[in-house]
This record gives sequence, C-alpha cells and structure tokens, in this order.
Amino acid sequence: MHITIQQGRSLPVLNRCTTCCRNYHCPFCCTTVFLPQKYSKVTTHLNCHFKRAVFHEGYTIHRCSLNCRQKCHFHCMYCESTLSRKPDFVKHLYLCNKKLRAQIPSVPTPASATGPTRSLQRVVVRPVVQKKCPLCKVLITKRNLKKHMERKQAGEHEDTIAASLLQSECVDPENEVYTVQKSLLGGSIPEFQNKVWVENQHVSWESAEYQENMEPSGSKCRRLSGALVKPLLDSVDCVLFDCDGVIWRGGQVIPGAPQVINLLKENGKKVFFVTNNSTKTRRMYADKLAALGFNASEEEVFGTAYCSAMYLKTVCGLEGKVYLIGSPAMRQELEAVGIQQTGVGPDPISGKQTDWANVELDPEVKAVLVGFDEHFSYMKLNRALQYLSQQDCLFVGTNRDTRLPLEGGKAVPGTGCLLQAVKTAAQRQAQTVGKPNQFMFDCVASQFHVTRDRCLMVGDRLDTDIMLGSSCGLKTLLTLTGISTVADAEAHQSSGRADRQGMVPDYYVESIADLLPALQG
Repeated sequence: MHITIQQGRSLPVLNRCTTCCRNYHCPFCCTTVFLPQKYSKVTTHLNCHFKRAVFHEGYTIHRCSLNCRQKCHFHCMYCESTLSRKPDFVKHLYLCNKKLRAQIPSVPTPASATGPTRSLQRVVVRPVVQKKCPLCKVLITKRNLKKHMERKQAGEHEDTIAASLLQSECVDPENEVYTVQKSLLGGSIPEFQNKVWVENQHVSWESAEYQENMEPSGSKCRRLSGALVKPLLDSVDCVLFDCDGVIWRGGQVIPGAPQVINLLKENGKKVFFVTNNSTKTRRMYADKLAALGFNASEEEVFGTAYCSAMYLKTVCGLEGKVYLIGSPAMRQELEAVGIQQTGVGPDPISGKQTDWANVELDPEVKAVLVGFDEHFSYMKLNRALQYLSQQDCLFVGTNRDTRLPLEGGKAVPGTGCLLQAVKTAAQRQAQTVGKPNQFMFDCVASQFHVTRDRCLMVGDRLDTDIMLGSSCGLKTLLTLTGISTVADAEAHQSSGRADRQGMVPDYYVESIADLLPALQG
C-alpha cells in the first residue's frame, strides 16, 4: 500500500535520517524536514496530518503531499484513484469496499470427519500496484513513478538535462515479480540495478488451517468454545496477555490462569505479558507472577515503565535528563538504560505565582515523561509546563487510561488524567508508548522475532488491548473477567464507524480458563 496508508490509529514513529542528513523527514510531505533539536515540532506536525486523516477498516489514510499530484490528495487503498476532497474520498472508499465485498465468492469445503460440508469464504487481497522510488524510497503508483523520478532528478541535478527511464521485466508471471532497472541518459547507477519488487501480489488464504480458524470480518466477536479453541491455538506461536483483569484481579489470581500460561509454554508457545501499569519494574512483575504460580521470567514482561525508557533511549536517542512525573519503578527502568531523571516524590508548593513561573529548572532536562504518580501536584504540573515551554523538550506519556478499575465496580483516576492535565497546561501533544500504541508490540517483536500473523493478543479492554492487536494485525481474544463486555464490542461492531472496528475482537471467552480443556487434551 501507499506510504500514507497505515494500519491502526497511532502516529508513526519517526527515526532520524541516516542517508542524506541527520534530520527528521515527514513521511507524508515532500519537503518538510525538522532539525533534531526541533523534535517536538515533529509530533505537532504529524498531529496536523492525523486530524485531516481518514479512518477506514482499521487503517489510517493520511493526506498525501508527496508531489505525485499537484494538489494534496488521498490515495485509495482498493484502487489507484486519488481524490482531493475528503468527503468525496470517504464516499469513494465506501463504494470500493462495497464492490470488493460483492466480488468475494463463496466456495464449498470438503466434508470433514467431524461434521458436514459448510460454506466458507475465500479471501483474495489485491494490493494497489506500486513501486518504490530508488531515489527517495517513497512508494508511488506505477503510472506516476516515471514522472516522479524525472522531477526528483531535475531537482537534484539542475546542471544536466538527463531524463529518467524505467525498464521493467517480468521474471515470474505467476507471482508477478518484476526486475526494475533504473538508468540515466549518459550513465547508470549500478546500486539501483536488478532490484526486485513484488507487484500486485495475490495474497490468498486457502489452507485448511485458515478456513478452520478465521472468519470474514462480519463474523467477528464470536464466542470461543468447543472445537474452535484448539485450531486457534494451533494457528499461533505466540500469545500476548494483559495482566490486571486477565490473569489476576488486584492481588487475586484468576482461577485457572496459571495452568493456562504454564501449559501454553509446555506446548512450545511463546508467552509475554504486556501491561500499561507503570508502577512496577519488570523484576517486580516477575516476582508477582512467580508468587501467584506462573512460570514467567523478567524478559517476558513488557510494562510501560520499561517501554517508555526504551522509547526514549532507542527511538528518541535522548541525550540528557528526564523530568519524571511517575513512580520509583519508572526511575529504576530509566536508570537501567542509562537515563538520569529528576522529579520523583512529593513536590510541595511554596511562594507566589511569580515564584512558580520562575521555578528553578534543571538545564540538563531534555524530556518530560508522565506516568502514574501518586504525588501528582500543582507544582509538578507547573514544572512540566515550564520544561515543555522549551520547544526542544520531548513530551512522552506512558498511556492514556483515564480510569483504574477496582473491585466492586469502583474506580480511581488513571495516568490518562494526569497526562491530559499536562497536555492542557503545556498546550502540547504527547507521544504515548503504552497500548494501543504499536511500540509495545514492536518491543516484543524486535527482541523475540515474533510474527504478527502467528500471534494472539488476549485482553480485557477493547480500547487498549484489542485495539493494539487489531492495529498490529494480530488475532484478538477478549476475556470478560475485566472491564469490557460483549455488549460493548457488539456496539462497536454495529456502529458502522470504521474507527471503532479495531475495538471488535475476533473471539471472546468468559475467562482464559476456558482454554484449559483444549490444552489439557
């Protein structure tokens, strides 16, 4: 798909350019470049794109300004059409989607030993034909690539009249694989010769495994029970579990949860624990898991305290201190990766308003990180505002959960409330690393080489756990021992809104203990 079409509903994470400069390039604009010290402006700029984006079938379609047309426009994910006006584009997507669904044929499946013949759907996905520009690595539709390359060459070599030529040779008609050779009049660029691109690849799932386990989008939110459990487990190699509300509630373990986790591991499955709770380190979680009877190691735990430290270290390349509104656990995770912090603990107010506005700041602070902080106060909010008034200061939050549910239907304010207060005061947008942001899954995938289509996400919240799984292309399972209900999922499914379909799980169970019979058998 085109580079402006992204899965899920989160802002893209930008890395500094390593080819032509050390700046940040906007993936949706042809000329927008930000200096490293202006990273905060990157998030603001991307948020402007995000507000103008179109959300459809779990995808975010950003407005394109990459010079493939004179005006800003949107690229259709079903065909090669581009439209300028957003209302016309939304209507076009609806018609394309309707036409695609009408073309999906129903094919019979041979009768099995366990039941009669049933009708299943054969899904065929035909992506838009596109090529990657050898000069700027931007995906461009086939009909626009030649003109795009000519414009790039004209801009980069103004003293020559060389024209770009593109030669394609089909080397595998069945899979439609092409060798693409890019040459210039009067010379050639060897490093771009004999490159192979797969174009218009026909992706079809026709195996018995797929037909047994997967259903068309209209059949999501199905109860997982009986004969459906084992095929689903056989189709995955990795299972991601949320913690609170899934494997325990408060300090009480969910009955049967330890046996499910331990049996999954005995059957060769990789198991990981992903949580938005920032009040514990990985070591603390491993100790709690062991105390409750789970066979788990520290490396299998991915909390927002650890992931936010990794984000600042690896993605942002932070060189400086962090002003931390958070817990001692977050301080430990930051220090474990070599990042110094300030701000943990109470910060009482004193003086007058003029004193607050001129409060002493640490000149080495280059980022503000907001997590759950039981000592959150007006003075901490004020310090965060003063730091974030500096445009080169990064703004990161652990998660956006606004409520922390307790036993008996009660709740207390969550990290999202603190983060929103800082955002309002500083008038800046924060980059969050917790669910449903894909960075948490990227942490797991990068360390353990997890394959998306062989992974299952199990959680109790639709807006975090299930949305994370949907945005990352994972299979999703909702457990009803926590926050969300089946009625909530069905309301999202029947809403007709594309931006809510990512919160509809593939399956649901009363408890993860419902998986025990299939694992024990």
